[in-house]
Amino acid sequence: MKGLGKMPRALRARLRDAPAEALSRLVTAAIDREVDAVLIAGDLYNGTDRNLTAQVKLRDQLRRLDQVGIRTLIVAGNHDPLGSLCRGVALPESVHVFGPEPAPVILTRDSEVLAHIYGVSYAKSATYSNLAEQFPRPSGPFNIAMLHTNVGDRPDFARYAPCRLDDLVNSGYDYWALGHVHRREIVCQDPWIVFPGNIQGRHARETGAKGATLVTVEDGSVRALEERELDVVRWTQCAVDATEATSAHEVVERVRAALEVQAESIGDRLLAARVELRG
Repeated sequence: MKGLGKMPRALRARLRDAPAEALSRLVTAAIDREVDAVLIAGDLYNGTDRNLTAQVKLRDQLRRLDQVGIRTLIVAGNHDPLGSLCRGVALPESVHVFGPEPAPVILTRDSEVLAHIYGVSYAKSATYSNLAEQFPRPSGPFNIAMLHTNVGDRPDFARYAPCRLDDLVNSGYDYWALGHVHRREIVCQDPWIVFPGNIQGRHARETGAKGATLVTVEDGSVRALEERELDVVRWTQCAVDATEATSAHEVVERVRAALEVQAESIGDRLLAARVELRG
């Protein structure tokens, strides 16, 4: 999380712990829905912000998945390239971290092959080659590709592993699970190309609901996509029209009313709002 330095200590601690709590919610949701695998498309950590406590929390959550037979598949991104992902902590055997070349993992249930999952990790942070071009033609009953990338040169995000939309559409894969972009976006539906976004907004510019995408596959095709909200802190922009206000007290009351409306809409989450007065 960014920008916590001037906050009161208790609030700062709550926001600092929010990403780990969001991960716990992700694991709980995966267990409750009895998923076959959890796919993480890069940037588990934010570079040098990683510490041993964070690595232990990650290991403990992935152990929960391991204990119920859920696999975790990870590609390394620009903030956590291969060799730096978990230096000090061993992850469960059910966790697979893809290497620098897209080799497949075969996902099975009761000896039935469900999918072939391919992924490629960053060997170094500054990866500017088109990694999508490295993926081979798939051959499984349902084929998933995992990649940390900037598709179509989105201007708000660094040009790591840039690729064209056509590179993904014409690849032969049924589903592209993408990382790097911190907001949810369904880029294409034939085939499915999805940025689920991150599971917890990290600062005031990462507004709105954050979470993961639950994908249901039946008979070799995607039947449903469901957005699962997992964030613990909800960052929002709150615009308040003070044009008709006749006193400072009335302005404050308008702000209070606007914040109450937003707070009621997010359940038990902490609301972190940037208020903008207009008028």
